[in-house]
Amino acid sequence: MENLIVRSSLMAARLENPPDPRRVAVEADVDAFLTGSLVRAGDRFRLTCQLIGAPGGSVFWSDSADSSMQDLFVLQDELCEHILQSLKLPLDEREQRSLRRDVPATARAYECYLRANQIAGTRTLDNMGLARDLYLQCLEESPDYAPAWARLGRVYHFLGKFDEDSGENLERTEEAFNRAFALNPDLPVTHNFSSLSG
Repeated sequence: MENLIVRSSLMAARLENPPDPRRVAVEADVDAFLTGSLVRAGDRFRLTCQLIGAPGGSVFWSDSADSSMQDLFVLQDELCEHILQSLKLPLDEREQRSLRRDVPATARAYECYLRANQIAGTRTLDNMGLARDLYLQCLEESPDYAPAWARLGRVYHFLGKFDEDSGENLERTEEAFNRAFALNPDLPVTHNFSSLSG
């Protein structure tokens, strides 16, 4: 996008929690960042988020919402629109379409994806095996979800380096990245992970 540049989740994961706006401005080279919290009770959840300026730390925008898991993606789209409105960025039609890509088919698929991301954050063979299984569950329900294919490729690459079935896992690495690129050639996380595994 010409008017909006979004840093990868890999960059966000390297920053401290809670993030220091001055450090975020320098290390991520951004003007603003989004923070939030999610509390779940059964099928309901409450989401609270803030858009914070960097390096000053002023709050540009904040919102909270209560919803059901079935309405998760509707809420996600609404929040993205509110954030863009708060930034007052003019987006062309291509950029608006891009923001609506890569949405999982079901809330359960997204839950598996998020759980896998959390587990894969601590890279051990056991954790990566669990993350692989969760990404595969996600993709059973949502086979066209490119971010899950990209992260599955990263997991297979790790398992290929440190597990017994290295040949098979490395072959699956390439297959997963190829599928992610086919679904969305512009997805930053695919480019990041595939370059690390090359």
